[in-house]
Amino acid sequence: MELGVTMPHTGPSASAGHAAAVCRRADELGFACLWAVDHVVLPVHTDSEYGLGRRPTAIADGALSQLLAPNLEQHTTLSWAAGLTERIGLGTGVLALQLRTPMV
Repeated sequence: MELGVTMPHTGPSASAGHAAAVCRRADELGFACLWAVDHVVLPVHTDSEYGLGRRPTAIADGALSQLLAPNLEQHTTLSWAAGLTERIGLGTGVLALQLRTPMV
């Protein structure tokens, strides 16, 4: 069995120093891979309800930003992590292509 670690690149614990420490330590401990999620934009307001809970629930204005900011971009962060580590693999948990332009 291979185990991976999600990088702390979104939310209150996201910082260059903390992410670097987690990446290096996961590599040292022999984890198979580092994973990153994709949140290109964090809307301030949405009329859509969150549908993955037991019941659809309204999302308060600013709640996503409060939960997920700061939000370090996925590919840039994974590329940066590659330079910090020796052997650990890199992966994307989700990549929202429809939110990215071909130039990105």
